[in-house]
Amino acid sequence: MEIFFQDIHIHASLKTCGIKQISKEWFECDIDIVKSIIEKEKQKSHKYSRVTKNKTLKHTFKRIDKRTGIESEIHVATAAEPIKDRAIIEGIKTALNTKKRRKYYALFCTGINSALRISDILKLRVYDVESGYVHTTETKTGKKKQFPINNALMAVLQNYIREFKLKDDDYLFFSNRKDKLRNVKHIDQSQAYRLLKEVIEGLYPSLRFSLNSLYKTYEYFKTLEFYVV
Repeated sequence: MEIFFQDIHIHASLKTCGIKQISKEWFECDIDIVKSIIEKEKQKSHKYSRVTKNKTLKHTFKRIDKRTGIESEIHVATAAEPIKDRAIIEGIKTALNTKKRRKYYALFCTGINSALRISDILKLRVYDVESGYVHTTETKTGKKKQFPINNALMAVLQNYIREFKLKDDDYLFFSNRKDKLRNVKHIDQSQAYRLLKEVIEGLYPSLRFSLNSLYKTYEYFKTLEFYVV
């Protein structure tokens, strides 16, 4: 997904996140990363609001500096693509299925085998999946969701949980960082995007990937009535 902006604060934050700069005012980025940066900026001296959503500009955010009253906008355009080629999916899985990247392999497999948004996947704990069903509450809608996990994905998750010796209440996709109370956090969206994008872009540079590509891939293959794990 491509981000256009005229906002030095977002510009600096995107560069800090290691986001690829396409040109002077365009970055390639996932909309969820922009949202997370905006949430952080809200805590400072700036006010943001989404003002449009249409086919040409998928999201537009207005920024108002509370101190000066100056307005600026961030435009987010073009949608992510599903991964339609099974050979590409297998290539990505092979590249991710190493000891160093196993967490992201499990994350990728979960994403392409469920209709969950990435924000809902990242907050899953071991006890949410160990029964063979996913149990979660959608962050965006507040709706409770329960659905069966297919056998192939369940095998991936069970092997992953065993390998990392995860406990029932551990985050499935845990981070090495801890919060102020020394509790282990889950990995954040920018971290997941950065690693997956790096691997996928290295293999298939023409593929338009964002974290939304995961559930879009699930939806695409669901219409063909077979799983993609």
